[in-house]
Amino acid sequence: MTFSHYKGKYTLKFGVGVTPAGLIAWLSKIFGGRSSDKKNVMSSGMLDQLDFGDGVKVDKGFIIENECLERGLILYRPPFKKRSKHFSKDDAMLTAEIASARVHVERVIQRLREFTLLSDQVSNIFLSYIHNILTVCGALVHLNLPVLASNKF
Repeated sequence: MTFSHYKGKYTLKFGVGVTPAGLIAWLSKIFGGRSSDKKNVMSSGMLDQLDFGDGVKVDKGFIIENECLERGLILYRPPFKKRSKHFSKDDAMLTAEIASARVHVERVIQRLREFTLLSDQVSNIFLSYIHNILTVCGALVHLNLPVLASNKF
C-alpha cells in the first residue's frame, strides 16, 4: 500500500488544509503512497468539517466535484486542457488565479517538508508515531513567521 509507482519508492501521503491567511487548519491521517487522492480526501472526513459555501482548492488529480456539490462547497481546481494545445483566455486566467493561491499552500507544505522526519525515509521505529509527529511539525510551522505578509490579510 505504500509503494508509489509514480515516485518508484515507498511513500506516505497526508492532506493539508490551509486557510486563506496561510495557517494550517487541518492535517489528515497518514495514507500509503499508493492510495488515491480522492479516497484519502473522502475517508479523512475533511469535507464534512467545512461549512456550506466554503471553498476547496485542489490540484487536477482531485476529482471530487460531486462530493463538494453535495455539501454546498465551491471547488477551485485548475482546468484541464481540452483537445486543443492551448488554454482559452478564460481558462488561462483561471489557472493563473488558482496558481497564485496555490503558492501559499506550497509554502506551508515546504515548511512541513523541512522537518527531516517528514522528508526523508521514515524508520520503522517511527511509523506508529508518524501522525503525532506530523501534528507536532504542523504546530511548529505555526511558530514560524507567517507565509503571508501582514498586509495581505
